[in-house]
Amino acid sequence: MSLVLPITIWPEADRAMWQRLLRRGGPLDDNGALSHLRATSLATLEHRYSRWLGWLVRVEPESLLQLPADRATLSRLMAWLEALRHLAPMSKLMFVSGTLRVLCAAAPKLIGALSDAWKHSSSNPQGAAIPNVNAAGCSQVLLDAGIKLATLQADAATTELIAAKRRRDGTMVASLSSCRCGDGPSLA
Repeated sequence: MSLVLPITIWPEADRAMWQRLLRRGGPLDDNGALSHLRATSLATLEHRYSRWLGWLVRVEPESLLQLPADRATLSRLMAWLEALRHLAPMSKLMFVSGTLRVLCAAAPKLIGALSDAWKHSSSNPQGAAIPNVNAAGCSQVLLDAGIKLATLQADAATTELIAAKRRRDGTMVASLSSCRCGDGPSLA
């Protein structure tokens, strides 16, 4: 079985979400949150999101009945990250951050919800942002900065394009909080 799920057989909710994200609006309509991207960037995001859906088909096919943002639970994302353990850290980051970029463009409040879920997780009694944070606490700083950029600062943007860029950048910064900082421990 392929590691990616081709867009032609994505669940209907995912294809509809993707089309909304790419929509080019008229003079009185809003553009989709990803409509400003070049074709190569869109192809990359589509592939990364397809990898997420491919994993769901193999591991939790019943989750495909849920809406895209609803199925992006912290436990599922962490399980996917664990399933990607054979990849280099940068490859894991690319797949997860690409998927989160798509999902957060469609549901901007998702990054905050995932952060809140982590902070209240029973496997995280100290409320740390990411397990195995190094002594400098760089993961917490990155997570906090990314969430602020993707939520508060994006909501305060003067245009949809600026808001989309802030959500994208904030999501990437928050995703970086799960990567190695120097020689500190990693998630894998």
